[in-house]
Amino acid sequence: MDEEQGVASAFAKFADIGLSFALAAFFGLIRYLQEFLNPQAPPAFKWVIAVAKGFTAGAVGMLTHWLLSEWRVGPNMSAFLIAVAGYGGAETIELFKEMLHDFVRRKAGSSQEPRAKD
Repeated sequence: MDEEQGVASAFAKFADIGLSFALAAFFGLIRYLQEFLNPQAPPAFKWVIAVAKGFTAGAVGMLTHWLLSEWRVGPNMSAFLIAVAGYGGAETIELFKEMLHDFVRRKAGSSQEPRAKD
């Protein structure tokens, strides 16, 4: 019986992460599609860019899911933040890099000035 519960628990976690990926990818694609609303100079749609932006947003959604799980954020707020993170896409990754840099600096007890943005 314990083995069945373990499998069910693993499947639930996998499904949860998959939903986070899908939600973030969906909102990442929405952001890409909004670029075509400019009537004066709409860009040409490219499937490769759409897929890349969707996968980037999905990966950001998974990272956000794990971060929010660690912080024990509730499911409704998690869904909202995962969608916003997916919409941000690569910009969200830059935010996470800054958060990680600050975290490591605090853990190391460093009193260095914040680094300049690239």
